[in-house]
Amino acid sequence: MVFQNTDRQSKLPNKTKLYSDLKNALAVKVAVLDVYELEAINQITNKQQFTDLLREIVSHLRSLVTRDLTLYRTGEYQFTLVSSMHNSIDSYADFCKKIANRFEETSFFCQNKARNLSLFMGIAENFDGLDPYINASHAIKLAEGSCEKINVYKPQRKLLKAIEDSVDWTQSIKHALHCDGFTIFGQKIFDKDKGVYSTEVLMRHHDHDSDIFTSPYFFLDYACKAKLYNKLTQLVFEKAFSIFSKSDDRFSLNVTYMDICDVVTMGLLTQLLEQYQCGYRVTIELVESDSLDIDSEHFKSFLELIKRFNCQLAIDDFGSGYSNFNYLTQIPVDIVKIDGSLIQDIDTNQRHFVTVKAIVEICHALEVKVVAEYVASEAIYKTLCSLNVEYFQGYLFDKPSPLQKIKAPSNTPA
Repeated sequence: MVFQNTDRQSKLPNKTKLYSDLKNALAVKVAVLDVYELEAINQITNKQQFTDLLREIVSHLRSLVTRDLTLYRTGEYQFTLVSSMHNSIDSYADFCKKIANRFEETSFFCQNKARNLSLFMGIAENFDGLDPYINASHAIKLAEGSCEKINVYKPQRKLLKAIEDSVDWTQSIKHALHCDGFTIFGQKIFDKDKGVYSTEVLMRHHDHDSDIFTSPYFFLDYACKAKLYNKLTQLVFEKAFSIFSKSDDRFSLNVTYMDICDVVTMGLLTQLLEQYQCGYRVTIELVESDSLDIDSEHFKSFLELIKRFNCQLAIDDFGSGYSNFNYLTQIPVDIVKIDGSLIQDIDTNQRHFVTVKAIVEICHALEVKVVAEYVASEAIYKTLCSLNVEYFQGYLFDKPSPLQKIKAPSNTPA
C-alpha cells in the first residue's frame, strides 16, 4: 500500500521506503538531517501548527535539492537525503553544506513568528556492505556532540569511541536514577564582605565503586538524547528542597527552557514550593538557550509561578552563548550571573574588563544585582569590587562539595 511507504504528515517517503530503495542501490551517498529546534517547538505548539511548520520545512528542502536526490522523512524530527550521482563523499558533503547554509538563512513561520532553524547532518556511503543510513546516523551524533554542522562517517576510533560513550552513559544514567547514583553538590555565593549570600545547587553523577563524582558537562547531552533529562532535574529539585528545608539558607536552582516546557517538572516545582513555603529563599537560575521563547504560554506560566512564591529570577552565564540584553527589559530579572569566560582573566584582559563593566552598569541602571562566576584569585575579586559587583562565586571562596549536612535553622533573618 502507498501509506506503508509514505509518511502521512509530511507526504514524503518514509524509512520503510528508504530501506527498500537502498536494498538494490549500488553507489549511493546518504545524508541524515536533524532540525535541532523541532523537538522543542513540538512541545509548545499544537498539532496543526507543528504540521504546518513541518510542511513548510519539507517544501523548502525540496526547493534546495536537485532532481537526482531523494528526500525521505525517517524520524519525527529527522529527514534523509539520498544521492546516486555525486562522484565522491567529499563532493556530496560540500553540496550538503551549501544546503545547510541556505536552510539556516531561511525564516520559517510558526505561531506568527519568524524562526531560523539549525540543521545538523551526518553523511555516509554504502561500502563494504555497511548500512549507510546507520553510519550517517552515527555521524550526526558526533556532529551534534561537537557542535559541528556536518560530519562525514569514517570508521575511525574517535567516532566509535563517541558511540560507545553514548551507550555507556545512557545505561549508567538509567542505573543511577534507580540506585541513588546522583548526588547534589553546593557552591556558595558570597557578598562583598565575604559573607555567604546563597548556595547554588549542582548535580554530580556518583560512581559508588570508584567513589568518583562526575560533572553534568560530561553526560547531560546523553541524558537529553535518551529522554532522561527531565528526570534528572526533578531529582535535583526533590533533593534540594529536602535538604534546605532543614535550614534558613538561601539556595538557587538551574532551570532550562526544556524544564519550563515540561508539565511534570513544573508541577513538581509548584508542589515543593507549596509544601515547604520557602520560595523567598529560592533563586531560579534561568539557563539561556537558542530555543528560549519568553513570549510563550509556558514561559508566562513559569514567571507567574515563581513570582507567586516570591522566588528570585537570575539569568545564568550572561555574556556568552545566546545572552540577550533585551531579557533584562522584557522579563522581571532580579540577578544576572556573568559568565566565567569573561571573569577568569578580567584582571589582565582589557576587553573583558570593559565588557563586564558595561554589563554591570546596565544591570545597576535597571536595578538588577550582579553575580560574578569563576572568581579564582584575590586580584580578580578586587577588580570586580572596583566595578561594584555585589556577589561572587568561585574557587577563591568555595569549591563545590556534597550537600549532606546542613545546619539547623537559626534566628538570623533570611
